[in-house]
Amino acid sequence: MVSSVDWNSAACAYTCIRLLKDTDHAFVIIFYFPLMSLPMTFVPMIKYWVTPTFKEALLILLIGFLTQWAQFFMTKAYQLEKAAKIMIYNYAAIVWALIVGWLLFDEQLQLWQWFGFSLILVCLVASAQLSRREATTHMP
Repeated sequence: MVSSVDWNSAACAYTCIRLLKDTDHAFVIIFYFPLMSLPMTFVPMIKYWVTPTFKEALLILLIGFLTQWAQFFMTKAYQLEKAAKIMIYNYAAIVWALIVGWLLFDEQLQLWQWFGFSLILVCLVASAQLSRREATTHMP
C-alpha cells in the first residue's frame, strides 16, 4: 500500500522538476536522485550484499540503462507540461506491472485484481480523452 508520505514526496519531486526546468538540464535533475539515494542505501547494501551472477549483472546493467532513459523522458515530460497532466500516466505502471507479472512470471490474477486493472484502464482512457478535449477547446 502506498502511504500519503510517498504521494507527498512524489508530488514534491514532480513540482521541483517543473521548477528546475529553466535552470537545469534533464540529466542534471536525474543525477540528483542517486546523489541523494546512494548515501542512504550504502549501509544496508553492505550488510545485505549478494554478488550477482554474470547473467544477473548483465540484466542489472540493462535495467539501469533502460531506467535512465525512461527517467530522462519522464523528466522532460514534467519540464514541458504541468505535473497534474503528466502524473495521471504514472498509473499506467500498474497496468504494465500486471501484464509483465502475468506474461513473464505466470502470476495469476484474482477477480478483484482484474476489476482494479479494468478500472485503471478506463480511468486512463477517460483522463486522456478529457485532456484532449480540454486542449482542443482552449486552442485559438
